Amino acid sequence: MVQRLLLWLDTRRLATAILFVAVFAMAVRAPADSDTWWHLKAGQVTVERGRILQEDLFSHTRYGSPWINHSWLSQVVLYWLFDHFSYAGLGLWMAAVVMAAFAFVYLQMEGDVFTRAFIVVLAAATSGVIWVARPQLFSFLLTAVVAYLLYLFKWRGVNRLWLLPPLFILWVNLHAGYALGFIILLGFVAGEVLNNLLALVPSAGS
Repeated sequence: MVQRLLLWLDTRRLATAILFVAVFAMAVRAPADSDTWWHLKAGQVTVERGRILQEDLFSHTRYGSPWINHSWLSQVVLYWLFDHFSYAGLGLWMAAVVMAAFAFVYLQMEGDVFTRAFIVVLAAATSGVIWVARPQLFSFLLTAVVAYLLYLFKWRGVNRLWLLPPLFILWVNLHAGYALGFIILLGFVAGEVLNNLLALVPSAGS
């Protein structure tokens, strides 16, 4: 068994495995963001009431005011993790989401494994400031997923665009960062339109 594993684990696979173990280790941490706690409480209220929390319960001057709770589903997920697995559950969830996001980024990259690994580590080091137990981390992941689906369609000839509508339906209930997904889609469409227009322009030598 060990010999078979060693034969399978060549330099490329070993470097990739080390990379994502490193990313996971960088991302796993105790929840310390000040916004985490009211998101947990909002998730608890939603679960206990059996309906989405849509009024402000956390401020003195605006208590009871209508609240557009665009992150209600994330709050439920975070509360469930905390309720069942405490701080360790939230920390491991953060690390798993970050690792998954960079996996989708890694799959879109060209070049040798060491160049790709260096870029991923650099990106991880610069984005680590937003790795917190908050709904925004779902947007961090889903932005990478949308980019990957477009990459498959454009560069690999694999059409998985039918996944976009259900993905966005999920995303709009997780975090307001779904707007980033639409920006990526608009940029992609604009680029394709521009490519087609430029293809119609005669070259100087023709």
